[in-house]
Amino acid sequence: MKALKNYIRILLIISLFAIRYSLFAQDWSVPTDQANKTAPVLFTTESIQKGADLFVKNCQSCHGNPARANFVKMDPSPGDPASEKFQKLTDGEMFYKITNGKGAMPQFKMILGEEDRWDLVAYIRSFHTGYIQPEPEINAMTGSGELASMTIRFDSLSKIVTISVYTIKNELKSPVKGAEVLFFIKRYFGNLQLGDGVLTNDEGIISYPFPEGIVGDSIGRVTLIAQLNESSGYGTAKKSILMPLGVPMEWVSLTAERAMWNINFKAPIWLILSYTLTVLGVLITLIYIMLQIRKIFLLGSAYDEERSE
Repeated sequence: MKALKNYIRILLIISLFAIRYSLFAQDWSVPTDQANKTAPVLFTTESIQKGADLFVKNCQSCHGNPARANFVKMDPSPGDPASEKFQKLTDGEMFYKITNGKGAMPQFKMILGEEDRWDLVAYIRSFHTGYIQPEPEINAMTGSGELASMTIRFDSLSKIVTISVYTIKNELKSPVKGAEVLFFIKRYFGNLQLGDGVLTNDEGIISYPFPEGIVGDSIGRVTLIAQLNESSGYGTAKKSILMPLGVPMEWVSLTAERAMWNINFKAPIWLILSYTLTVLGVLITLIYIMLQIRKIFLLGSAYDEERSE
């Protein structure tokens, strides 16, 4: 009987470890070209301070205070950015992981611009006393590594949206040629991309005809977002504009009817029943297993008593 109990314990331990491994094991490999990537700008005192502010707002809730090891106790562990595990990463690996995220860590490319993400790398590197920054990588497309800005306006009669992309150096504006601009419409759950990106002409300008049939609010207003494609090498400048160019539509509140995303008591009936029955099924199964284990224990005890007589 004692051997049977030990066997059950071993099976439970193995099962728990198997579940833990399948749920939390992460192979977070970084492509070689991204791992070898270097920052396009120097890490200055100013960029480190910007990175510190961004870290407090976006990262501290999970990673805690760098060098204090007071990160959230979860699995996989978010870890301490000042630790050796973090600091042995290349700048490119660190930037890639911040950009793309994994598991519980969000994709910060959807939250922060490219320059902000490099500022985070600069801040994390400030905890490495022996760190020497590699020579900044000058982008071959711009020839200067400068980040671009943009303006956006529209003509309500022609329904043409005009984007101007430029850099400013020594108070002089220079048009950016060949920068890809992506267009989005703001929606409830993120932004809806409109087609493929469009490249600026020799004057750094795009004339974009607003598509027909885009649904707007009750009076036809839509929010158009223009954003530089990060891979163009000019940063991720973004501008938005509210325009009365959409098709008017009365939107029903997301919480008005039963739906998957609604609050508990407004979830679909089938979902509530399925959840309730599943929980009851799990509880009944656990109770059954416990009763069977108890039955085995009692049979073993009775057998031991018979043998002792």
